[in-house]
Amino acid sequence: TAIPLAKKYGLRIEAITISKFQVSQANLNAAKFGVEELVQFSQQDYQRTNFADNTFSKIYSVESADYANPPERYLKEMYRVLKPGGQLLLLDAYLTKPLNNYTSGVRKKLDKFCTAWSIPNPHTFDYWIKQANLTGFRDIKTENLFDKILPGAVKYGFLAKLARPIYEIGYLLRLLPQARYNNMIATFLQKSLFNEKVLDYNSIIMTKAE
Repeated sequence: TAIPLAKKYGLRIEAITISKFQVSQANLNAAKFGVEELVQFSQQDYQRTNFADNTFSKIYSVESADYANPPERYLKEMYRVLKPGGQLLLLDAYLTKPLNNYTSGVRKKLDKFCTAWSIPNPHTFDYWIKQANLTGFRDIKTENLFDKILPGAVKYGFLAKLARPIYEIGYLLRLLPQARYNNMIATFLQKSLFNEKVLDYNSIIMTKAE
C-alpha cells in the first residue's frame, strides 16, 4: 500500500517488514513506479524499531498487528514513535468473542487458519480497544468494514476451493512451496470464518495524547 499512496498523494512513507526479500522487491517496485524518493523500505521488527521517539504523525498497519506477540509490545512501540497528537490506524480481522467461547470445531478451524498464516494468538476487537486505552491512546474511533470486505473474501475463498485439489497434489509431490500452500488453506478457511461470524473486520484509529 505504501507505493500507491506515495504515487497518488505524494506522501513520504517509511515502510518496514521483517522480510529481507520483501524489502528488496519493494525497492524495485518503488523505482519502477517513480516513488523511490518518497518511500523508504527497511527490514525491522515493528515491536522494536530503530526510529527515534516522536517521529511520525501517522502510522498505519494493514492485517499485520495481530502478528505481534504480545500485541501490547507493538502498541507501546507505536505510541513511542508517534508524535504527540499523532494517530495509529489498524485495519484487520478480529475474533467476535474470546477464543475459549467457541466450540471445539470452530477452534480447530481457527487453529488451522492461524497456523497457515503464522498468527500466534488471535484476539478480539474489544481486546485491542482495551489495550489501546491501557497504552495511553485516546479519542479511539472505529468503523465496521465487514460488508465492504466480505465480497472479496467470498470471491477468493471460492477460487481457493477450486484450486485446492491442484494445490494438494502439488504439495504432496513437493512441487508447491509451503508458503503458497498455506496461503490457499488460509484463504479457503477465511471465507468460512467470516460467514460463520467467527471473524469480523474493523478499522481502529487511535490518537497519542498531546
